[in-house]
Amino acid sequence: RIEGFVRQLGPPFCVPLCSPMSALLVHRLSVLGVGVALFLNVACAAQPDLPPENDNRVCKLGRGDDCHDEDADSSLVQAAKLIVPKLDVRRAVESRAAARTRSTGDATDKAVLAATVPSALAEQTTVNDLVAVHTGNRDAGGASAARLLVIPGFLVIFAACAVSPLLSRYLAELVGTFVLVLTVFCCVMTGSGTWNALAIACVLMAMIYATGSISGANLNPAVSLTLGLTGKLTFGDVIKYWVAQLIGGFSAAGCAAALFPATDLPALAPVGHFEAGHVVIAEMLYTFMLCFVVLNCAVSKRNNSPHDGNEFYALAIGFVIVAGGYAVGGVSGAAFNPAVAAALDVHLGGFGGWSVVYVVAEFVGAALAAVLYSVVRP
Repeated sequence: RIEGFVRQLGPPFCVPLCSPMSALLVHRLSVLGVGVALFLNVACAAQPDLPPENDNRVCKLGRGDDCHDEDADSSLVQAAKLIVPKLDVRRAVESRAAARTRSTGDATDKAVLAATVPSALAEQTTVNDLVAVHTGNRDAGGASAARLLVIPGFLVIFAACAVSPLLSRYLAELVGTFVLVLTVFCCVMTGSGTWNALAIACVLMAMIYATGSISGANLNPAVSLTLGLTGKLTFGDVIKYWVAQLIGGFSAAGCAAALFPATDLPALAPVGHFEAGHVVIAEMLYTFMLCFVVLNCAVSKRNNSPHDGNEFYALAIGFVIVAGGYAVGGVSGAAFNPAVAAALDVHLGGFGGWSVVYVVAEFVGAALAAVLYSVVRP
């Protein structure tokens, strides 16, 4: 719009401001501006909650004292009214037992005190946890640090796109993977087990249709690997896609840490009584199925000609997630995506353990899909 306005002014204003180099400079500055805005937004959101000015505020509220800083129906008031009176009773019992013990030295009272103090300490811990739950001030552990993962990832991609608009496909991979992984976190935390697989499949389909014409919509390091093995992507592009996808996944983990208490976020591990062998089989088979469907429905020139492409490829890929989610979700959690597995691990403060098992199994499934595709479509 600025360029159009300047062009209307005509010479001499248009000459220095409307050249192709100036237009590219304006584009780069705009992209960097978006990156800086995102940095400031997430940096502010990552600041830890400040402690209350008065540590005795909850106790005062629980005893019915007036507080002009909180509404009567607020979560803090309700939590205090529920919890603090019970704590007061416990403290009164403890004080009476201690006083009687000091005055009489009675062995029975000593036994009462010995049994009361640990119980009171345990209840104090429970009270603290409950107040934190009701007031939203639960200690999130490394949540603030995890939120900061959002900042460098997006800044790197925005800066890269500012340097060269040709890198937009890597931005598409980052954003698509970010949306997918964040949806996985949100479904696990707040969704219904009955519909989680369908919700994740739907967002995957949406992002495939949205970014397919830009980057090919891999959104999954295993898919990028199978495309590299079949010659549809150079291995240089495979590595670049992996970087973008992992940054998107880690950024989603940071956002999930900002949305939910860190202690409640899901851990990557076998479900129930299942073990590592079951996880390997489940993740390998359904990642194989996912990559094989991608190759046949989206990549195959016979099934998806450049001049007469099909419009169902994203739907077919999404239905693999639906089938796999319901089939083995109760075995491995149905990740089928190394970016998801790595993100579920990194929000806990590291990478290793179960995520390595998941990633290896998924890459093996991707390699098997490439071999079978080469056999059935030589």
